[in-house]
Amino acid sequence: WEGLNGATVIPTSVAPAPYVERQRFTSLGAAHNEVLGEMTFGVKYECWIDEPDGTPFHHETGQWWWVPAKGLIARVTNIPRGQAFVAGGAYVEGSPMKISTNGSFAGLGMLDANGDTGIPTTAFWSTVNVNSTTFCYDDVT
Repeated sequence: WEGLNGATVIPTSVAPAPYVERQRFTSLGAAHNEVLGEMTFGVKYECWIDEPDGTPFHHETGQWWWVPAKGLIARVTNIPRGQAFVAGGAYVEGSPMKISTNGSFAGLGMLDANGDTGIPTTAFWSTVNVNSTTFCYDDVT
């Protein structure tokens, strides 16, 4: 998937910053989750966001997991600048996916000498719409 007309709103910026985004999705297939006692279905993804001139701006990898019997969806994300999060929520097939970390998004692995990240723990919300022709999302941190 490729989006050529993206724009991010940065709180310290006056105007939205344009970007080009590419995402690749690969099926992980079905797996029986022993803890949940249910079948789960997974997709791994990789996301690259560049400035219009090709300068790298953001990179992340992760997985989406769906537990249809329980109506659950989860997104596991790793951002190489030392950030990671797991966000989850309810999902009904054909409806938008709405997930949240409930305030547990944090900068991990970027600790100073005092053991502090210097990055406040924040919440992450995401709404994703997917069908056979559309991939649209809105992330808020």
